[in-house]
Order: sequence, then structure tokens, then C-alpha cells
Amino acid sequence: MNSSLQVGIGIDVGSSSARIGVYNYYNDALLEMAQEPVPYYQDSSKKSWKFWQKSTEIIKALQKCLQKLNIREYEVKSCGVSATCSLAIFERDLTNNMLIPYPNEDNVIFWMDSSAVNECQWLNMQCPQQLLDYLGGKFVPEMGVPKLKYFLDEYSHLRDKHFHIFDLHQYIAYELSRLYEWNIEGLLGRENLNGIGNDGEVSGWSSSFYKNIINLPSNVSIGTTSLVANKHISTTVVRSCIDSYASWFAVASPHLETSLFMIAGTSSCYMYGTTISDTRIPGVWGPFDTILDNRGDFSVYAAGQSCTGKLIEHLFESHPCARKILKDGADIYQVLEQTICDIEKNNGLSIHILTKDMFFYGDYEGNRTPFADPRIKGSFIGESTDTSMLNLTYKYICILEFLSFQTKLIIDTFQNENSNIHIKELRISGSQAKNERLLSLISLVNNGVAIIKPKENVDMMGIKGAYVLAKSAKEKKQLADVITERDISNDSEKFESLAEYRLGNDSILLRKLLCVKYHIHLDMAKQQKRYHKLVDEVFSTSN
Repeated sequence: MNSSLQVGIGIDVGSSSARIGVYNYYNDALLEMAQEPVPYYQDSSKKSWKFWQKSTEIIKALQKCLQKLNIREYEVKSCGVSATCSLAIFERDLTNNMLIPYPNEDNVIFWMDSSAVNECQWLNMQCPQQLLDYLGGKFVPEMGVPKLKYFLDEYSHLRDKHFHIFDLHQYIAYELSRLYEWNIEGLLGRENLNGIGNDGEVSGWSSSFYKNIINLPSNVSIGTTSLVANKHISTTVVRSCIDSYASWFAVASPHLETSLFMIAGTSSCYMYGTTISDTRIPGVWGPFDTILDNRGDFSVYAAGQSCTGKLIEHLFESHPCARKILKDGADIYQVLEQTICDIEKNNGLSIHILTKDMFFYGDYEGNRTPFADPRIKGSFIGESTDTSMLNLTYKYICILEFLSFQTKLIIDTFQNENSNIHIKELRISGSQAKNERLLSLISLVNNGVAIIKPKENVDMMGIKGAYVLAKSAKEKKQLADVITERDISNDSEKFESLAEYRLGNDSILLRKLLCVKYHIHLDMAKQQKRYHKLVDEVFSTSN
């Protein structure tokens, strides 16, 4: 081993791939990166969870990346792991002290799975409102705790077995530490200061929550509880977190309290850091008190939408014109942008004026925040039998409008009259940050809010943030201090909106139209809830 080459590792396991970056520990330069696909599976006919992954496939992909990077040739000072907010389930072989995927290799309940609807209802009835207020008012099915409850109801009666339930990021960090003989001290289960699990994940909760509310059986352990540490004493520090937080750590503004972060990929998540520690914001998760520091000086609020980039992906998979474009090997985004330009040129009108009578609502997988309602689904007003390229383009524009309205709703929710939050900039990372038309729309509907993008590849922010997380721990620094003290002026840039979407006299009509359509967006959600209530009344009166 070349001891002069000291590095830190950043790992990011997303919905469909695993990336690992190796960084020079002393100047933070990215030395090498490797990536491998990690599939997820879906079967809506399954009795148990409908979306899943295999922990064995995830670990093999990461080992393959580490082998490509010749990681054993370096002196690894730290390793940060970020992963989706999925849940990993294992049976523990007490004789050999091994974790075995349970009930089979399909042992990771994928973050997108929303099977735990009944479990959410039970939790929301059992938990005091003071606790639920940390979660936007309710548990939602995608959180770790409802998934845990779902598992317990199905399997915990098997008293001859001992189960370990992990947040996926924590399991990956534990398993890699075991395989590479790194130090797991920082992965041992600890309660958060306020006893609330971040984003509803299974780790971090108080022991009284699991004892008095969940009634956790004695044959079920959460995370690394009761697992034996490596006998080899390593100085490699390992830490883990949910992937959206890692992306935030990479690009967070030093001015935390005027900046909202948005990681926009398959889904979208929002993070906000502040010294405010005792305010609950209706519809928003938090405050969480151990993400940025363990002193209780900084709190974090979070929000999210389950199905955002997935909406565009679904359109491309389902629309006949889109399928043909993809089959021909063309860049579908370039084709759409050229088509939009041609349509506007031929009609002398903005594409948004031409879609003024089309109204799309896209919560295909339910709503996380601010409504916390898994029953809300997608709807579209303006459908016809048309399957032409024009129709594909119009539907694409409607999705972009919906995504911009979603973002406005989140920002408005954060800035409600009781929160004392005033957002001056929106920092965006993830695959959607490459879409200039979407970013222009988001800025316009939010009164020209400044949008800041990383100069580096937006897909690399997860590994960079994971590296920052672990390096901070290695140097015994609080993340809040690292973020507020650093200069990232050379790492990011202000996004310039497309001309059509800039504030000014030329965009007055468009702004008025989008304002009206935003209120229609809110009404479409409201009407869905009204329809659900009407249907529920039928069944309540028939009993």
C-alpha cells in the first residue's frame, strides 16, 4: 500500500445505479470514479411489497466498483455511504453471526413501495400528534417505519428467527465495513436528540417509541443493534445517510437560512437548514436535530414528492411517438425542444398558450408533502385520441408545468406565515437540473427566484456529499461548521432562464396564465380529496 496516497471514499446508491468516487483526502480532488447498474424490480400482483431490490446485487455492484478503483492500493481515511430511503431485511444466523437476506434475495423494500397504507393508518392513530407533527402531520407509506410495521405484521410471529432491519444506507455501510475491515463505531445505533427518526426512517428513534408504540418483539433488532464489531481496529471512519442529504451536503449554501435545496431525479426532495429548532411546519418533515450537528444548534426540515422525473420517464415509455424516437436512437429531449421551437414559430404563440386548456396533476404514487395522502393520484383534463408528435409535446409541457407548480407549493409551504423562513435562492441538483426549460419555469412561477446549479456534473453530487459527510466525521468537525465556513463560489453558478421565461413585460401574459393554472393545480388536489370523502361516506353509511 502506498501510504502517501491517502483518500476518502464517497458512495451513492441511487434508484438504478451505484457510484463510487475516490477523493484526494487533502485537496478534495476527485481522483477516480466507477459506476455499476443496480436494478429494482416491480410486480403489482405480489401480495407483499410491490417494489424491491436485492441486497446481494447492491453489494456485488459496489465490490465491482471498488475492485475497478483498486481501493486496496490506497490508504482509506474515510468512507461515506448514501443510499435511497429503502429498507433492508435480514435473518441473523446466531451460530455463525451472519446476516441472511430474508425472506429470500428480494429483501430490500424499495423506497418507492407504498404497500404500507393500512400500517400508516394504524401508526397515525397510535402516535400522539406532537410526534406526528415532526413528520408533516402523518406517516406516509414510503417511510421506513410503516414498512417496518408491514414486515412485523407479516413475519415477527416466527419466534424461532431473529431479524435485523436496516435503513439501506446503514446496512451498506455496515457490510462494506465488515468486508474491508473498516471501523463501524460511528454506525452503532444511537437515538437522535429529539428521539425522532430522520424522514421517518427506522434508525434514530427513542427506545420508548419502539417499546410503547411499535411494541417491537424481542426477536427483531433495528440496524446494528447487538451486532459484533470487527476485532480488527481500523482508523477508517465510516458514516452513512439518505442519498438526498448527501447531495445537499455537496452543494449546500453557507447561507443556510436563505437557501432551499432541491434534489430532483426520479423523485424530488427538498432540504432546509436553520437555527430554528422548535417550529413545526404543517406538511413539512422536521425539525430533525442530528443531521448537521450533534449539539442541537442546527435543525433540518425536509419535504418531498415521490414521482417527478418518473413522470417524464413514464410518458416516454407509454407514448407511441416517444417510443419510436427512442427506438431510432435520437436524443428525445433535443427532438422535443426542436418541436417546441417549430410549433411556437408556426403559431406565433408560446407553447404554454397552446396548452392553456390542458391540466395535468401528476402525484402518480401519492403525495408525500404537503398533503401526506397516499390516495391522491394522477389526473389529466384535456385527453383525446390524438397520439401524434404534437400530443407528445403538449403532454411533456404539461408535466413540466406540474413539476414547477409542485416546487412552488413546497416553497410556499416552507414560507408559510408562521415559519419565519424567507427563501432567496433554490439550489438544484440531480438529473432534472439539466432541463433548462423546467428550471426556467420553476424560476418564473416563483417570482424569479434565483436558481443555483453546481458547475460539476450534477450526477456526481451524491458521491461528493457522502465523501464530505465521512471526512467531517474523521476530522471531528460538525457538518454545519464545514458547510457554513466553506467557499463554494467556484463550485456553483446562477442559472440564466431561457428568454421566454425571464421576468419582464414580455412574460406578463405567460405569468398570468401560469398563476391561474397553479390555482387550478391546487384545486385538482382539493377535488380529489373531496371525491375520496364522498366515496368514503358511501361505505361509512352502509355499515
